[in-house]
Amino acid sequence: MKHITKATVAILLLAVPLRADDGVLTLTGFEKADAIKLGAREEPDGALGWQAGQYRKYSFLGGDVTEGSLAYVAKVSAQYLRDPHQQYRVIRINTTFMTFGWFDKIMPRDWSAYDRFRVDVKSATGGVIRVELEDDICQPAMRRQYDLPNGKWVTLEFDLADAARELRILQPDGTALVGRQFNPARMANIYIYFIRLDADGELRIDNLRLLKPGASDGGKLDLLQDKSPFPRPVALPDSTPTPRKPPADFTPAAGPVAPGQAGTLEAARLGKTGYDRLSGIASRALVAPDKDHLLLGFLAGYVHVLDSSDGGATWAGLDGQAAPTRCYHDANAPSHCAVGDGNDLFYAYTAACAGGGSPSNMFFRRAAFDGKGWMLGPPRLLDVDCRHCPENRVRILPLPDGRIWTVWMNDGRDNKLWLRGRYSDDAGATWRDPDSNALMPIDRDDSQGPQRLGVTLWTGKGDDLQPAPDQAAGRIDSYYSAGSFELARYGDQPACLYTNTWHPKAVWRVFDGKRWGEPKPIGQGFPRSAVTLGDRTIFLVFGGNRAGMGKVLRLDGEKWVEDGPSDPAAGDGGVLSVGGDRVLCFWTRVDGQKVSLWWSMRSAEGQWSAPACLAEETLPDKKPRLGIAVPPVAPRDFVPLAWGPPQDWIKFIRLPLK
Repeated sequence: MKHITKATVAILLLAVPLRADDGVLTLTGFEKADAIKLGAREEPDGALGWQAGQYRKYSFLGGDVTEGSLAYVAKVSAQYLRDPHQQYRVIRINTTFMTFGWFDKIMPRDWSAYDRFRVDVKSATGGVIRVELEDDICQPAMRRQYDLPNGKWVTLEFDLADAARELRILQPDGTALVGRQFNPARMANIYIYFIRLDADGELRIDNLRLLKPGASDGGKLDLLQDKSPFPRPVALPDSTPTPRKPPADFTPAAGPVAPGQAGTLEAARLGKTGYDRLSGIASRALVAPDKDHLLLGFLAGYVHVLDSSDGGATWAGLDGQAAPTRCYHDANAPSHCAVGDGNDLFYAYTAACAGGGSPSNMFFRRAAFDGKGWMLGPPRLLDVDCRHCPENRVRILPLPDGRIWTVWMNDGRDNKLWLRGRYSDDAGATWRDPDSNALMPIDRDDSQGPQRLGVTLWTGKGDDLQPAPDQAAGRIDSYYSAGSFELARYGDQPACLYTNTWHPKAVWRVFDGKRWGEPKPIGQGFPRSAVTLGDRTIFLVFGGNRAGMGKVLRLDGEKWVEDGPSDPAAGDGGVLSVGGDRVLCFWTRVDGQKVSLWWSMRSAEGQWSAPACLAEETLPDKKPRLGIAVPPVAPRDFVPLAWGPPQDWIKFIRLPLK
């Protein structure tokens, strides 16, 4: 018989189920039945291992536990937590424990009958750990924080009743909004992660449970609580868009531009890139306040810009130096989009790739024209709920009244893809959903300081909490992951054109000022590029079958009709622009190693010009291609155009519009 030490006796005592009455519900003890239900398999060392999604792997081990025979075990590293500038990125990517994508496989979503959440943890080294709980809409997650001792089992308690407390928020008109920022009846996720760790070590987690009011679980471990007040929302101010105005002392250089040779920006000026320089992310990143002042955005890993004050003859960064200016403050994913509009450039991007299902921030920046050049404003918090990477599926639409819309592919808390749209009426300083009813102070990204975000509180009495789930939290519709979408103006509101099924089938719907209208069919294909002529006439490059052939469609009332250049390849990756009362289409043709750039212009009378070749490039790539960048709305007298292969030079020209 093996010798039983005092330590072993202590472990055996801890393994006794901790419950004193029927007021305790065990969510999971990480036992074999739950592990198998999740898809875990036995490994050579006898442990149960489960690969949960893209990066996350769970291990269920016996020995040192507080309930049953197994516990969750994770190896944790202090390497990056020593650098305060890296904390945000690392804790979101390397979350120690989370339930994203599998919460409802072994746990109930309704916790409304309970007032406390408890979990047992043991860290081999001291540190500060956070527990975050999410319902299915509220932002940000509710958070508690604890100082962990070294090498000792403790119980962390999360006060659900306080988190779900009814709030009365005084409104500007003197009334009070009654709401809650957390709804335990609609639980979605649990996150546990370190923000400080004294040394590398092992973390054990066991016995996740809920307690009803007055109930005791009979636990004998030290109980750690966070009694600090939750950050509370404040009144959401009224929001009226204000049209952006050009600088007061700026007189645009007038007159037509003369046809000329294309200027070339060599790769040495542009930096390294892992993505196409002028891909869909940057295909709209051109600004032209007049014929002399130009701003060009492109990819050098992430979006960078160069500006010119002499019509494109010379280029420099925003600081006047030769190197381009980077527009992001911290990035680890291609989840971004840049759009030129009028005098300004707008840029949206995620702070980090939160692969594996951890939420990440999305930011917005504006490069504003001051009459001489562009000033890059500070990063503004756009959203705090981006999981994985929206990739290039982010779009920005500034409207004439000053409102700015940003829409992206959102991986929701239930691991389902949908399009999410938020808007700003103050040039990107604050963002809100159409149903936002409060303003929250946000401190998740220490590198940018405190920021505020429009959020949606649950309203209503008792268990009758609103809003309705169909369009809550900015939801537009479900989205096909391999699809595409575009934004275009429709009257004074945005229209979203997108694929929502795998066939693929595309639909469009319009925001009416309060909510998105019913989807209407476009056809079978992919929206590629969209512009609006006049008030409600939308032109759309629509990619079709597997051969890549496409077409240009025009919205005629509520029907889509073909209306494009005579070249049948014009819709294959084509990019549209509007100059005054004309529509322009640019596209490429590939013949072996030669790629030619073509264009055609639709007159005010509705006739497309004969396709004309602008340039022919010989590229050594196995699959040669050219990216195209052109603003969605060009100046009346000319259109600035840039093109280039994935990782080399960029050429630029101003085309006179006659």
